[in-house]
Amino acid sequence: MQVSWSEMHDYFWGDYRQLAVISLTSIFIWFLHLLQIWFFILALRAYTPFLTNLALSPLAILAGLLPLTFAGVGTRDAALIAFYSPYFDAATGAALGLLCTSRYFLPAVGGLPFLGQYISAVKAFKQPLRPKTINRS
Repeated sequence: MQVSWSEMHDYFWGDYRQLAVISLTSIFIWFLHLLQIWFFILALRAYTPFLTNLALSPLAILAGLLPLTFAGVGTRDAALIAFYSPYFDAATGAALGLLCTSRYFLPAVGGLPFLGQYISAVKAFKQPLRPKTINRS
């Protein structure tokens, strides 16, 4: 692991142009996540100022990462209801929590058809290589 970590560290910090591309891509993807949550709010016929959403959504996601419940369900929902209470009622906050949970649940359900193929590939990878037998006839 130490060798792999050093290799990854050198790869990441070795080229500043690549570092900038990776960092900007990460920030852009994070922005898209927050934009999606704002669109969820608008789809629920509620309104929150966009900059306020950029501040409150990461806090709710962070609360969902606390190891209090399974996959943050409930914790994240309570945080959404509490943080967004000045902008909409608890029922809308709960619906927003369900939509945020669907962001994790729906891709997982979409991957279920491929689970058998994945398990087969893992089993094939874990099987030790058998040495070839030499026929001496």
